Amino acid sequence: MQVLTLFVVLLCYRSAAASLIIVPEPVQQSTAVSQDAAEAAVKPYMHYFHVESDIKYRYAKTLATTRIENPANVAQEVSFTAVLPDTAYISGFNMEVDGKVYVAYVKEKEAAQKEYDDAVEHGQTAGQVVQTARDSNRFTVSVNVESNKEVIFNLTYEELLTRRLELYSDVINLNPGQVVSDFSVTVNIEESSNIRSLRVPALKVDEETSVEGTTNALASIEMTSPNTAVVKFTPTPTEQQNVSANGIIGQFIVEYDVDRTSDGGEVLVNDGYFVHFFSPENLKPLKKHVTFVLDLSGSMMGRPIEQLREAMLTILDDLNSGDFFSIVLFSQTAQVWDPTITDDEMDQRLALVGSYTYDQEGFPLPAATPSVIVKVTDKHIQKAKTFINKLQATASTDIYDGLLLGLNIANLNPKKLQNQPNGKQPEPIIIFLTDGLPNVHIYDPDTIVSDITKANTKDASIYSLALGYSADYDFLKKLSLKNSGFSRRIYEAADTALQLTDFYKEISSPLLADVEFEYTPDQVEDGTLTTRVFRRLFAGSELVVAGKLREEIDINLTGDVTAISINGTITYTFEAIIIQYPPIDIPPPATHTPSNMERLWAYLTIQQLLDEDSALDYDHNNKNLTSPQKQQALNLALDYSFVTSLTSLVVVKPNETNAVDPHDASQADSYGDGGINAGTGGSGYPSSADSDDRYDDGAEGPGAAEDGGDGPGEAGDGGDGPGEGGDGEGPGDGGDGSDEGGDGEEASVCLKELDDIAWLPQNHSLVLEQDTLEAAGLSEIDQQFSECLTPSGDNGYCRHLEYCVLNTFTDKLEDFIPYKCDAGGYLGVCCPVTAIPDC
Repeated sequence: MQVLTLFVVLLCYRSAAASLIIVPEPVQQSTAVSQDAAEAAVKPYMHYFHVESDIKYRYAKTLATTRIENPANVAQEVSFTAVLPDTAYISGFNMEVDGKVYVAYVKEKEAAQKEYDDAVEHGQTAGQVVQTARDSNRFTVSVNVESNKEVIFNLTYEELLTRRLELYSDVINLNPGQVVSDFSVTVNIEESSNIRSLRVPALKVDEETSVEGTTNALASIEMTSPNTAVVKFTPTPTEQQNVSANGIIGQFIVEYDVDRTSDGGEVLVNDGYFVHFFSPENLKPLKKHVTFVLDLSGSMMGRPIEQLREAMLTILDDLNSGDFFSIVLFSQTAQVWDPTITDDEMDQRLALVGSYTYDQEGFPLPAATPSVIVKVTDKHIQKAKTFINKLQATASTDIYDGLLLGLNIANLNPKKLQNQPNGKQPEPIIIFLTDGLPNVHIYDPDTIVSDITKANTKDASIYSLALGYSADYDFLKKLSLKNSGFSRRIYEAADTALQLTDFYKEISSPLLADVEFEYTPDQVEDGTLTTRVFRRLFAGSELVVAGKLREEIDINLTGDVTAISINGTITYTFEAIIIQYPPIDIPPPATHTPSNMERLWAYLTIQQLLDEDSALDYDHNNKNLTSPQKQQALNLALDYSFVTSLTSLVVVKPNETNAVDPHDASQADSYGDGGINAGTGGSGYPSSADSDDRYDDGAEGPGAAEDGGDGPGEAGDGGDGPGEGGDGEGPGDGGDGSDEGGDGEEASVCLKELDDIAWLPQNHSLVLEQDTLEAAGLSEIDQQFSECLTPSGDNGYCRHLEYCVLNTFTDKLEDFIPYKCDAGGYLGVCCPVTAIPDC
């Protein structure tokens, strides 16, 4: 009998993890496979690795497919791993095992967890959640595949591409774990207006290295029309090996922008839903007053404080002329930089930041005076740099006082801020960076959020940066959501300073403030509009609103957008573009299939509802308390099969027992392990899951041969073939443990070592008909390149010489020539499928 057993892991980062749980039916207890047979196994081989991303109007739907075969004479685990952008939702997964398809379904997390707990209680295999890459989710599913069988994995995920610094980016993480003969990535782009700035930078193989300004020479771009394009990436095996010995690894990135045909934005109507993209051009930035609130606690000591200083020096240079800035520091207490006092006085203030003898009642917070609001001039920037270079890490983390002092400054209304061209004061922005938890003065996160929000009388946007993993990201996220901002993780790495400066670039130029979208009454269904009021629009970004129309007909949705620009209040009008769905020449489906526009609306609604829930003031530890926002998000996730923080992906694998066919043991197809991967954590890029020769309790190895059954496995009464013999271990007849193969139709071929070849020079190099075998260690990938027939007519695959040294040609070169084949540019051998090492 052969039992297929499964387990699944979905790793998610940032907030509450989404999960995938796989629950198998109970399996019967069986005899374990012999150790010798397990050691004889070769790694699974990936036949193909395909990724196709369809982008329609900024909404990307990506399908990753791979087919993997287990060529070993024992069952082994095959793993499929995908690292997804943290903004993506899994919307579909299935796997085909030995011709049978198993489809996952989305279920409420608590209900799925119950199935998981029940499975664990009954000793069955189930899922688990752990942590990994930068701003990403890792999805892993593993299946125990019997000898000479294959599995096909299909994973679909969806996301709305965000415009940052004038570009949309579709990031696809790749790491199949081996060189693949059929490797392809295709990105199809369709927009309603002309595509511009389409480019594919070099493969990002290191998350700490920028690829800005580079080009991927292996990618092709075809503009099929002004508003459609196809990008392809199909590296050959040799080109894959040039990236790494284990093939392609890294992020494949497609970047583009679109023409802005109307300042009122693009409004697309499709199948009763609409989306409004708004990003007017040719606007001058608003003036801003940015207050930096910086953590100088002891945990910032060393490289973190160095990188903070480095980043601040760059950011100070990037401040716009005419803007204003302030610098607040906190550790044991908080202080503020004031360029009007002497250097000695400022040094004394700096010393007080980390003073453990500081008495909170005797030394209240420094006064927020107009002198600490500094206009951007060359003189002031230079003086600020001198101050920044003096910063040192010390003492505790008084987040409360740091934020309160920053807000006191942001709330000031001095004349220098009032004398603006449009009579409007500069936009108040707070950039708050911390690497730890509040541990002095007031350190309860809920109290800090409540008090700071109440103190924010000027509606300053607070952008929270969590440096490293010690910071309380949920606390910072809530703080920013309640104060018109957002949070971002900054990773402690060689590129920390670059992460900080790149973040500042995103918010450095506010173009519009208090942006409000209005649509004609009675055209939009009540309660379906996503967020329509935004505190700011920054240069290079985009605001997106979606909703459902009252009637599913082609109506001309109308309305306007009002905002405050540098010249005062401005109003934009817009016209809707009707997108026929389905196309006129295609009959509508018998059952309703949500269009891309409808799924975009659901995706955006879920994201915003979860953000609203995160900002609520209630006890999140109370599992019996569910907000209306959370319930609505859950319902939508279930309706549209999105895996979110509220839902899980569940696969129920029925119990299945398969008899082992000894003939299949010789039909190995490839050598290597599998997995599709993406992104960044300990490492932002998915590392492929290794396929170990492991067997779960109760899962039999490849065929326990019982009562005369032939084949690999544990030989029982008369069971022939490689396995554990009755009186001894090793290949042989179950009766006496001899090394003869019993009834097996094809005898195993034993492999030798490279050094056993008498005609091969000691440097393992040979020039033969333009084929060059370099040092054996240089061709590290054990894989199959093409099917072939050996000189004796047996089925085989071309493999590197070092992995298939046959006794028949070790003595004479002329005996080798009939076996010669091309193994990716190296000397190869037509290797019989019955070949096994160390026999």
